Amino acid sequence: MSAAAGGAYSATPLPRKLGLVTAKGGVGEVAVLGEPEGFRGLLGELPESVKLHARLTATTVLALCFVRTRAELGALMDYWGRNCRGGRMCGCCIPRRG
Repeated sequence: MSAAAGGAYSATPLPRKLGLVTAKGGVGEVAVLGEPEGFRGLLGELPESVKLHARLTATTVLALCFVRTRAELGALMDYWGRNCRGGRMCGCCIPRRG
């Protein structure tokens, strides 16, 4: 990635980086699994069409999953294999240690 591209990426709002918002607007129902404390505050204001839930629902279009250990990642992969089907998008997030 070029320095110019990296600078543009760093200026991209977090909801867009995570796939919650696209050029067309909010993506809809989002499951946020293993959410770290303070995460929703980092997102700022979201479009009304983005609905965050703590679990997958029948209408979930995107699942954001936070993992902290290799064991959690393995369990997540098993879970995704059973539950993220039918066009659902899944993303794995590893929180920064601070």
